[in-house]
Amino acid sequence: MVLLHNEKEDALVQPITTTQPGAPVMTQATDSRDTASVVLRTHGLRKQYGRVTAVQDVSITVQHGDVFGFLGPNGSGKTTTVAMILSLIEPTAGSVELFGQTTREGRYRALHRVGSIIESPAFYPFLSGRDNLRVVARLRGVPMVRVVEVLDQVFLSDRADRKYSAYSLGMKQRLAIGAALLNDPELLMLDEPTNGLDPEGMVEVRNLTLHLASLGKTIFLCSHLLAEVQQVCTRVAFINRGVIVKQGTTEDLLRTDNTHYLEVDDLPRAMDFLRRSPYITEVRPEGRGLQITCTGECAANVAAALIGGGFRLSRLQPIETSLESIYLELVGADAQQPGMPAGPIGRS
Repeated sequence: MVLLHNEKEDALVQPITTTQPGAPVMTQATDSRDTASVVLRTHGLRKQYGRVTAVQDVSITVQHGDVFGFLGPNGSGKTTTVAMILSLIEPTAGSVELFGQTTREGRYRALHRVGSIIESPAFYPFLSGRDNLRVVARLRGVPMVRVVEVLDQVFLSDRADRKYSAYSLGMKQRLAIGAALLNDPELLMLDEPTNGLDPEGMVEVRNLTLHLASLGKTIFLCSHLLAEVQQVCTRVAFINRGVIVKQGTTEDLLRTDNTHYLEVDDLPRAMDFLRRSPYITEVRPEGRGLQITCTGECAANVAAALIGGGFRLSRLQPIETSLESIYLELVGADAQQPGMPAGPIGRS
């Protein structure tokens, strides 16, 4: 779904409301970063469908220039959260602040500063990619020169005159990104933008994302492709079963202690030996070897000490964390069933 906003249509959109009287208030740590540069902030967002809670107490802050990754398995509440942010559905409780605007009228005006793709893109199948973008540009009152510019940005210039019905899924996704870019938005919200793309297409979208970020745009990115997110996102929030389970800067999330894995003969004696070392803070069994945590760069010292102590060291390597390992640790079995609803929520 490519979202279009105009003043007549905006008047018909249902407002985002605050917590209903008598509704329970969930608390969540708030972000104390500089409010002057906040582009998007949600507080305590909750959405219920009858007895089913799709999203519960979601509080996030996105600042100007962030590439914000919103990660979670299918059915975790990602799309529902984005739809509430964009006034497509009304939350049961909570609030949304968009470019400093919290009132109904203010948020609707702010939507003109947002470009977005939610779920599957929809275009006229009998028109070319170029003509579809012209239709969108005309509806938005965007100069036609932008059509040429965004076709180049999303790498479709050489396929622009082919009918949309003949496009591959990846080409359709790139055209949707182009439509979202037509109004030159300050905030770009993308729901699985690399869906269906081949490796080359993923690289193109990644480079495009980095380029847009370098131009000062703020990007909100929902994705399952954790390696891609790790390369482009400055901040990340993990959502599972409708609840934010962890969030922070990518740098902080990936920061880990100086931890190594080693394999050596006589593990019990090696554990006792290493625990007496002044620069090793933790030693524990791990698989067929040991995991150690130490102060400073200790690999060379550990290897020398073990060999000097008469041990046969067959393996010593640093343990590196990744968003994928964090993701799997946080969401567990939910990540192993991407085609199934996550517990009682069943909505993405």
